[in-house]
Amino acid sequence: MFGYFLAEVFGEFDFSSFMAHAIVTLIAFVLFYSFIWNIEFRKTETKPESKTIAIDAVICCVALGVVCAVYVLFCGVSFTYLFAGAGLPPDMTYAEYAREGFAQTVTVCAINLIVFGAALRYGAKHKAVSVLMCILLALTAVMLFSGFVRLKLYIDVYGLTWLRLISAWFIIYLAATIIICAVKMAIAKIPAAAICAMILLGWYLVLGFANPDKLTENYNQSYYSEAADSV
Repeated sequence: MFGYFLAEVFGEFDFSSFMAHAIVTLIAFVLFYSFIWNIEFRKTETKPESKTIAIDAVICCVALGVVCAVYVLFCGVSFTYLFAGAGLPPDMTYAEYAREGFAQTVTVCAINLIVFGAALRYGAKHKAVSVLMCILLALTAVMLFSGFVRLKLYIDVYGLTWLRLISAWFIIYLAATIIICAVKMAIAKIPAAAICAMILLGWYLVLGFANPDKLTENYNQSYYSEAADSV
């Protein structure tokens, strides 16, 4: 009976999976322990102040100017095809335009925020650089709005799913990040990276407690009922 009991408990035991989880847990434990030990027992030593090398203002202006010029062209195309109602090329449908454009827009927005952070941290403190950084943030906001409109068009035609809901949720988070970056330019002392990380964690928790399946079901029912009533 004892052997039967052990076979029932450990019969489907995956040793390789157990070892993989144990290794990950051990590494995480060592890292967290060393971090906490370092905070409690580390010796404070005075170190010479390291001078941060700032990128020349001309180089920053040229780099940011080229990036902004490319994004102005991108925004012009978006306004032409998405907002002004111009027809798409014959080999592209609006479903493809909305679906593919969202991923590309989010990727470009992430790159823009990295460029903004590098310019803010290492760029020369010059008025022209600050103006170009503001223009970069504004163009990023326009591109993000373009991605949101694409996603909204796609949802209106094909309905709301978990992937489309989390995509819209992530767009709202990126919009909040852009606002924090703008505030960072005005108030240099705020920890923008820490605030963005905390907002991302809060965004994830709110999404989990909001019951995404129920939100998706309610949206689809209300939208399609309104569409049926209008017909």
